[in-house]
Amino acid sequence: MRTTIACTLCLLVALAACAHKPQRLMPTPESIALGVVDPFADVPESRRSHVPVFIASVRRPAVPEDATHPFDDERSPLTRLGIAHVSIEGEWEELVVASRAEKRTGQSPMVELVGYEHFGVMPGTLPIPAIAGAIDETHMEGDVELTHAWLDALNDQLEGTHRPEIIIYVHGYNTTFPHNTGLAAEFWHYAGRKGVVLSFAWPSRHAILGYNADKANAAYATRQFRELVEFLSEKTWADNVHIIAHSAGAPIAIHALRELRLKHHGLSREELLEQFRIGTVVLAAPDMDLMGFFAAREDGFHEMADRVAFYANRTDRALSLSRWLSHQDRLGDSVGHLHTWELEAIHHFGHTEAIDVSRAEKKYGDLLGHSYYQRDPWVSGDVGLLLIYGLSPEQRGLVKNGDTGFWEFPEDYLERLANVRVGDGQ
Repeated sequence: MRTTIACTLCLLVALAACAHKPQRLMPTPESIALGVVDPFADVPESRRSHVPVFIASVRRPAVPEDATHPFDDERSPLTRLGIAHVSIEGEWEELVVASRAEKRTGQSPMVELVGYEHFGVMPGTLPIPAIAGAIDETHMEGDVELTHAWLDALNDQLEGTHRPEIIIYVHGYNTTFPHNTGLAAEFWHYAGRKGVVLSFAWPSRHAILGYNADKANAAYATRQFRELVEFLSEKTWADNVHIIAHSAGAPIAIHALRELRLKHHGLSREELLEQFRIGTVVLAAPDMDLMGFFAAREDGFHEMADRVAFYANRTDRALSLSRWLSHQDRLGDSVGHLHTWELEAIHHFGHTEAIDVSRAEKKYGDLLGHSYYQRDPWVSGDVGLLLIYGLSPEQRGLVKNGDTGFWEFPEDYLERLANVRVGDGQ
C-alpha cells in the first residue's frame, strides 16, 4: 500500500512539473522526418503566417476578458464559437526546416496563443427559458449574426483547400485552454495547414487533484459535443470530419457518437456516413472504462464513423493510476489484460483498429507514457498516416500480434516505414 501511495505521489509531482513548461513545437513525426510525406511542399502564402484554430467552448468566459485567456475552468450552459490565433515561432523557411528535422539544432520553436475572437453561440445549446429570460435579447440576436459569420469563416477556409476536411481535437484532463489550442494548432501545422482544425474546449480544471471533477465535466460536455457534430454536418461544406480525442476526452467522443447512433437508430451505417460525413476517429490513450467501450460498441457508436482506431500502451502510468482510482480496467492500457471474450471481440472488430504503442514508447517514452500521440515520433507519424492519408495498418508498416489482437510497431518498423507509399492526390 505504501509503495502504491508513493508511486502515486511521484506521478502527481511529475504531472505538476509538466504542466508549467513553455509550449514548444512537438517532435517531428517520423513519417515526415523520413520523407514518406511532405506536408509543407505546397502550403500557400496565406496560410504561413499564423494558425487559426476554430473553437467550440463549453468553458465559462473569463472575467475580466483576456484575449489570450478567454475562458476559465468552470462549466457553461452554452457552446461558444470563436477563432483563436496561434503563433508558431520562426520565419516560414526556418520553421519548415525545423518541422522536417528528426533532430533539431537548438530549442524547438515556441507555440503561443496570441489572440482570440468571440463570434457567437451554437444553436441547440441556448439556455433553457428560465435562464434565457435573464439574457439581453439584443445580445442573443447579435450572437446569431456572429454565428453565421463564424460558419462563413470556417467554410471559406474549407473552400480554399483541395482537402475540405475538419479535424476536431478533444483534449484530456488537467489542461488549459491556451495549451490545448496550441496542440490543435500543431496538428493542423503537421497536416500541411489544409482544411480546418477545431478544438472542442471542455472545462478541464487544470488541477492535479481535480481528476474526479474533470471526469464529471467530461460527462457533462458529451451532449454539447454531440450537438457540435450535428451542427457541423448540417452547416459546413466539409467532405469529412475527423476526430482525435485524448485521454479523458475520449469518452466524450465515444458517448456522443453512441447517442447519435441511438438517436438515428433507423438509419443504416451507409446512411449515417453520408449524413454526418465522419471519417476517422482516433482515441489516443483513452481514459475510459474498458467494459464501457464494449458497451458503446454494442450500441453501435463505431457505425457513425468510417474508421475508429484506439492507441494503447502497456506502461501508461497515468492510466494505471486511473485504474487504481476507479477499480476498473482502462481502454488505453488494455494490451495484455483482456479476458478471452474481449480478445476474441478485438480480433473480429469491424472498422476498428487496436494499436499497441509499447515498443515505440520503450524508445521515446517519458515517465508517464501517456502523451505519445503528440510526443512520440513513431506514434504521431502513424496517427498522421491514418488520420490525414487514410492508410491501413499494413500500409503504415504495422503488424498484427495474434496473441494480443493489437497492431504493433515491429522491430524493423523504420525500414518498413521508409518503404511506405502514399497514393497520388494524398
